[in-house]
Order: sequence, then structure tokens, then C-alpha cells
Amino acid sequence: MEESSCSRKQLDTELAKLKITLSKLQEENALIKSQLPRDPPIDGPQISLSTVTKTIARKVVSQLGADALSLGPDNLEESMRKVKRYAQEDAEVLRSLVVPLEEEIKALKEKLRATDDELQKCKEIQLQKKQQEPGSSESVCDMCANYEAQLVKMQAAAKELEKQQLDSERMLQVQKEDLAKEVEFRKEMEEKWNEKKEEHKIKVAELTVTSQMLQQTLTEAKKTFEQVQRSVNDELVKLTRGREEVQRHLIALQKENENLVGKHSKHSQQLQSESINMPNNVEELHVSLLKMREDLITAKVAQEVAQEKEETLRYEVTLLHEQMEQESRVKEQEILVLKNEISGLRTQLDKYIRDHRSLAEREEKLERLEKQLDAVLKENKQAELKVAELRQRVTSLQQELDTSEAVQKDFVRLSQSLQVQLERIRQAGSEVRWQHEEDIEECPSCHTTFTVTKKKVHCRHCGHIFCQSCLSHIVKSGPKQRPSRVCDVCHTLLVQDTAPYFSQEPPHTPD
Repeated sequence: MEESSCSRKQLDTELAKLKITLSKLQEENALIKSQLPRDPPIDGPQISLSTVTKTIARKVVSQLGADALSLGPDNLEESMRKVKRYAQEDAEVLRSLVVPLEEEIKALKEKLRATDDELQKCKEIQLQKKQQEPGSSESVCDMCANYEAQLVKMQAAAKELEKQQLDSERMLQVQKEDLAKEVEFRKEMEEKWNEKKEEHKIKVAELTVTSQMLQQTLTEAKKTFEQVQRSVNDELVKLTRGREEVQRHLIALQKENENLVGKHSKHSQQLQSESINMPNNVEELHVSLLKMREDLITAKVAQEVAQEKEETLRYEVTLLHEQMEQESRVKEQEILVLKNEISGLRTQLDKYIRDHRSLAEREEKLERLEKQLDAVLKENKQAELKVAELRQRVTSLQQELDTSEAVQKDFVRLSQSLQVQLERIRQAGSEVRWQHEEDIEECPSCHTTFTVTKKKVHCRHCGHIFCQSCLSHIVKSGPKQRPSRVCDVCHTLLVQDTAPYFSQEPPHTPD
């Protein structure tokens, strides 16, 4: 009875401990559930994770869609920054959600294992009690049922936590895939940005060439316009001078004509006013009549000559007027054409100047972006250099390990070969070192049989017989330094700096 009471007390204490641990686990599970779903808790942390990832994905897709529509260099730079920022935020959110879940799941698993162990112990104690006390089987069965129910609850909670962990791992995998896609998208955007930059450079070069050509054409047009203007002005000056000379000549002729007309009229008036003194003789009358006829003829001739000169001068003046007007009209048309061309060239030049200014601004933006890209590339290069240094250290350590292993193998082979050689020397201690050709039928190194073509050659150090291919080493010896053929083993023993005959590289000296 005392033993049964003691065992029952132990079971009661253990049951109380299990209840306390179960209540603690339930409280911790409630705390975990209250901490995880900050949104309305419909399906637990799985819905919170999915909502977080969906909102992040929507933000990234909306921002990247807007950036992809405008492929300018500023938009590309902003899209790259946004991709980096969203990727970091995604990683931090997932890390902050997954890491505490994994830690809590591990703690719950450990507690479940502990409770399972305690329950197994209780079951064992109950079985022992059953064997000792058959009367108290019903109470023990009730306790076992309670323990089993508690264990089922704990296992269900553990399964739920495992499901949450699997869901979080799935979401983490999805986020990793999204991050890989974002990285690919970033690479594509960088490639497109580089293509746009090259196209922009080509356009800038073309526009600079065209602006230079237009500048040259404008200067040439200005020069031609100035030349034409000077020639027109010179011709106008010449025409005005000729016109003035003709005008002066015409005025002089008119004055001369007026003088002649005045003289004639004066003479006629004088003749009219004079009293007619008729000569007394017929001869004198006849002479005076002839004089008057001569005077009249000369006056008529002078009048006709003056009229002809006046008509020719008037005709020349009209021709000069017409020529001047025609040339002035032609020159005015040429001046208008040149002015129109100059105005068109000026508008084109203004347009190209505006384009050149915009291109200069774009070039400044490109230079800023190139500087930023250079800074990023420098950071990448520094990281790559660090990675390369670490790889070099790893490779150097691996090489040192390989060399140490190779040296160990070489030492093992050397010890084995030296043991073999020592055994041979011990066996041949009673024999002469110089071997006779009749005693040897095959080469001890390559194990090929000697023939008529394959001759036997002695090693000059050990005296053993080898073939010519195995005696490829030459060592100088004696005061005259005569060359002597030796075998591989003797070459290793005689020349200290060479590699062992069983190794491919010379021995490494310690640094």
C-alpha cells in the first residue's frame, strides 16, 4: 500500500508538471499566434506572409512597369535603385518572419520531445503499476487517456507549426525566385541602357557633324551674300556715275542747242531789225545772196546735227535707265533669294543649336550616370578582387596541401624504394657491384629483354646493367669532369638539387 501511494504521488506530481508545461506551451503558442498575424488572423501566419509578399510584389511590379515604359537613363537608374531597395526589404521581411518561426518551432519540438519522453516514462510507470496493482487499472487508464489526449494536442500543434514552417519556406523560395527574376530584369535594363547610350552617342556625333556642316554653309552663304552685295553696290555706283555723266552731257547739249537757237534767233532778229541795204550792183546782190544761203545751210546742218545728237543721247539715256532698272530688279531678286536662304539657314542653325544644347545636357546626364556606374563597377571590382584574393588563398592553401600530400607520398615511395635498394644492397653484399653482361637478360628498370638492337649499358656509379633509355642521366665526375651515364637512383643520390626519380618536380625548398 505504501508503495502504491508513493507511486500515485509520483504520478500526480508528474501529471502536475506535465499540465504546467502544457499550459506554458499553450501560452507560448498563443503568444506566437498573436505576434505573427498583425492583419486580421483568418489563417494564421500563412496569410500574413502571403499578404506581405503580395504587397511587396505589387509595389515592385508597379514601379518596374513605370520604369520600363520610360527607358531614359534617370528612370533606369531609379529602377535599379528601387529593385535593390525592394530586394533588401523583401529579404529583411522574410528573414524577420522566418527566423523567429524556425527558432520557436525548434523550441517547441524540443519541448515536445521532452514531454514525449516524460509521457513514455509515465507509461512505463503505469505499466509497472498495472503489473503490481491490478485493481487500480481504471484510474491508470484514465490518466493514460488524458496523457494521450494532451499528446495528440501537442502533436497537432507541432504539425501546425511544421505546416507554417513549410509555408514560410515555400514563400521564401518564391521570394528567392522573384529576386532572381528582378536580377535578370536589372541585367536586361542595364543592357538596354548601354544600347541607348551608344545610340545617343552616335546621334550626338551625327548632330555635331551636321551642325558643323550647316555652320560652314552659313558662313559660305554669308560670304557669297557679301560678295554679291558688294558687286551690286559697285555696279549701282558705276551706273549712277554713268547716268550722272550722261545727264551732264545732255544738259551741256541742251545748253549748246539753246545757245545755237538763241544765236540763230538773235541773228534772225538782227537781220529783221537791220535795214535792208540792197546792193547797187547785181553782182554784189548775187554775192550777198550766196553768203546768206551758205549761212542758212550751215545753220540747218548745225541744227540737224544737234537734233541727231539730242536723239542719240535721249536713246542712250533711256537704254541706260532700262538697263539700270532691269539690273536693279535682278539684283533685288537675288538679294531676296539670298536673304531667304540666310533666314532658312539661321532657323536651321538655331534648331541645331537647341538640339546641341539638349544633347550637351544629355551628355552631362550620361557622364553623371557613367560616374555612378564606374563607382558601382569599382565596388564590384573591389568585391571581385576580395573574392579573387580569397580564392587565391584557398588555391594556395589547396596547393600547399597537395604539395604536402605529394611530398608525403614521395617520402613514402622514397622510403619504399630505399628499403628495396637497401634489401638489394644487403643481398648483394657478398657480390661484386660490377655486373657481367652474361648474367643479366632484362633491364631491371623497364623490364624489357635485351636484344641485338637493345644493347646493355653499365651504370658508372653502381655498376648495374640497364638499357640506354633508362640510362638517360649524365653526371660529371673526377678532376676533369668527365660525363658518366648513371641510373635514376644514382642520379638522385649524386645530384642533390634534382627531383627524386619517382617524382615529377624538383624538391621544394622552404621559404
